[in-house]
Amino acid sequence: MLPTNELFDTHFSEYFMLFWPRDIVSGDFYWARENDNILFFAAADSTGHGVPGAFVSMLGVFNLCRLIKADHCFF
Repeated sequence: MLPTNELFDTHFSEYFMLFWPRDIVSGDFYWARENDNILFFAAADSTGHGVPGAFVSMLGVFNLCRLIKADHCFF
């Protein structure tokens, strides 16, 4: 569900990401999509950790995609 490095490589000459969730399955996520030549980016900390937090993260990603009317939501 996380964006690929290729998306960031095409838009930024230099960048770094520190993604260090508490658990392997967590409610923390970052999201980025390009739509109509506009890059949308979000960093979110959903409520909870583990499987409940992951479900909330999936809802967050899905709704962010719906918000910008992206054609592709999941890879």
